[in-house]
Amino acid sequence: MVSYRLYCTLWILLCFGQYFGQDLQFPEPANGAVGESVVLAPDNPPSTSFLVTQWTLIDSTLIIRVVSGVTTVNSSYEGRVRFDINTLALELQNLRLGDSGIYRLSVTTSAGEILTGETSLQVFEKISNVRVIGPEELLIEGDSSANITSVGTGNITSVEWMKDNSPLSPSNRIIFSPDNRSVSISPVQRSDSGEYQCTYRNPASSETAKHSLIINCEC
Repeated sequence: MVSYRLYCTLWILLCFGQYFGQDLQFPEPANGAVGESVVLAPDNPPSTSFLVTQWTLIDSTLIIRVVSGVTTVNSSYEGRVRFDINTLALELQNLRLGDSGIYRLSVTTSAGEILTGETSLQVFEKISNVRVIGPEELLIEGDSSANITSVGTGNITSVEWMKDNSPLSPSNRIIFSPDNRSVSISPVQRSDSGEYQCTYRNPASSETAKHSLIINCEC
């Protein structure tokens, strides 16, 4: 069992060691979807053994602490975290929007080194229920107009339109709405016939819906 004096010393080192320690390097910020999992891991974990390791949020909320092999997990994270003592990787499961934030890893090695590093996580609502709604009436070349609208749920950061697997570009006949969720074609031409695809995206998920247009000739 770690003595009270040693525990206090280690606590001080973990709190203030960032000012004279070496940085642990992380890859680019992480993204995750609600209900899924994400792993936060430094690129350069030290090769020596660890006396104390802990993950916290930047507001000092403790997530997990390992002291001489004894693990303590914050009750609000029970059943949602896994920790790899060899790689120092923290896996967060069943993500929630409130898990977004800046995460700090602090390590005291058996050699007395104080190592710290920070990374960020952004959690998004998973995109779902994407649909494309198009005209149901007969479309006549050179006479009719077509309005194609998309809908969906989740944190949507971008909307992409394609036609027959090629990017759909605006023109004097093809006009996108300001939010890019609708396309207006007026007047329609035979070349507008085909399959229209709309993809909703965020950094953690995406979903695509399709709709086919048939343009009839004016005979």
